[in-house]
Amino acid sequence: MLIIFMLLIIGVIVGGGLYINSVKDEDQTAIEYIKSRFSKDSDEDKDKEEDKDKDKDSDKDEDSNKDKEKEDKDSDADEGRKEEKDDKSAAFVKEADELIASASSNMDTDVNAARDDADAAVDKLITALKNGADKTDISEKLAKAFSLCTKANIELAKNIERVTLDSAGYTQILSYKDDLMKQAGVIADAGLEADTAEWDEYEQGLSQRARDLYISKINEIATRPDWSRDEAWNLADDAYKIKDSNGKPLLWNEDDLDDPLRLRYEYSLAWIVQKRCLNGVADGTMSETDAITTINSVLAETDYNLVLLRLIIIYGTNQKMDMKPYENAYNAIVTKVRDTEGFSITNGTNLSSTTSADYTHFLFFNDLSGNEEYRVDTHNGTTAEVRAWIRENIPGYFR
Repeated sequence: MLIIFMLLIIGVIVGGGLYINSVKDEDQTAIEYIKSRFSKDSDEDKDKEEDKDKDKDSDKDEDSNKDKEKEDKDSDADEGRKEEKDDKSAAFVKEADELIASASSNMDTDVNAARDDADAAVDKLITALKNGADKTDISEKLAKAFSLCTKANIELAKNIERVTLDSAGYTQILSYKDDLMKQAGVIADAGLEADTAEWDEYEQGLSQRARDLYISKINEIATRPDWSRDEAWNLADDAYKIKDSNGKPLLWNEDDLDDPLRLRYEYSLAWIVQKRCLNGVADGTMSETDAITTINSVLAETDYNLVLLRLIIIYGTNQKMDMKPYENAYNAIVTKVRDTEGFSITNGTNLSSTTSADYTHFLFFNDLSGNEEYRVDTHNGTTAEVRAWIRENIPGYFR
């Protein structure tokens, strides 16, 4: 029995070993099979990746070719546009040359046409610059065109002067200047320089000529038997209308109280106020009280003109007002002139000589210590000393 049991055990052990070897062999074959399958799949994936890489390289080459074609087209387009701009700038320059030649030719025969041609030439040359023209080549032509603009505007201004240099004419001349300076600004914006020295020189002389003209015309009125109030005021007021860009009188400095044109303006103002008060009171449009208010409003500005002082004393007396301050101020001025200048001011009428004049013929504006060219008399007038004394001392009589 024991023997049989042992045999069974041996049989089981031997059988199990054979089974294990069989399974081991089968597993070995399965593993190798699986490995071979993985290896095959890997090779296929590798081939696919290589195919993809080839496709990508092909796409890249195709894209590169397209980019190059686009660059070539863009380059051709840029070149075409450049050639087009060059053609345009050359055309503008040619037109400008023709306009410059025309402006030069017309300068002596048709100055308006010359100015228009010169202005147009500047515009053409600026346009040529914007279209790529060489700045160095254009600068000389621009200088020539702008010089012609300047000469034409100066000649037009001189034509106005030959007729009359009043405020309207002066304003027209200033408009020529504005047009010219705008052209200069356009040239400067283009990076080039416009030479305005010729116009600046002309304008500087212009203001002096205008001053002299107004002074001369007002002086002529002073040589007549009686002062023409309206004519003198129209001239003085017209001169005052010529203003600078800040709205200040252009022909005299308001801070210079002894400016010869300012003195004539204030003298003319006093006389026109006197006339308006007399007429207003006479026709009933103004009361004597109104007249007193009007005179007081300009008394200091007119350096306490004796004509106004006399009139306000009359109106104030009629209104039973205390006019002592005005009477004392009047007498103080008469005394100062007499003591300083040796010239007497009387209350008579139409009296004037080398030693005296009635108050209506006393030429307060005539500066005896100023420019001799502007004097209308060597005795009748005021010195800077007298005027300074009046401005400093007379206001004290009314405090």
